Amino acid sequence: MHIINLDKYNQLEQLSNTQLSLLKDSIYDVVQDYTIENIFMIGSFVFGLDKVNDIDIIVCIKEYVDQDSLEPDNVKLYRQFDNEYSDILSERFNKKIHIRPYNIIDFMTDEAKRVNPPMYDLTNSIWINKTPGDMFPFHMVTIVETGEVVLIPRDDCKTNCTCD
Repeated sequence: MHIINLDKYNQLEQLSNTQLSLLKDSIYDVVQDYTIENIFMIGSFVFGLDKVNDIDIIVCIKEYVDQDSLEPDNVKLYRQFDNEYSDILSERFNKKIHIRPYNIIDFMTDEAKRVNPPMYDLTNSIWINKTPGDMFPFHMVTIVETGEVVLIPRDDCKTNCTCD
């Protein structure tokens, strides 16, 4: 497969339908050991920011995934996605790509969904909680002690904290 250079892109809106299709097809190609139910793009690349360094992707697989388990098989699964699959995709697209496995139900009921973050359903080419061209005006912060996800307005963060 040819290398497609996504390094110059900072926002999902900058990608063509052809590039998105190639990204989706490459994920299916690389993650062929698992049954993919859905693929979501999340994080700063979807937020519409001016400068991002990576693309975060959730691959919802049919196989069981436990977000908190340190069992050897579960750790092996995460390492395979985080190291092997992410590295292959990063090389193919000349942009750092992080993919993580999830079960679709666990992903859709994750604490972060409570604040309705923007996402892009790559499987069905659908924007969720965002209109293309808009910038998500918040930082998403997880409170370590409780696991609660809260939003901090980006404008407040520039003057009142060190979120960057």
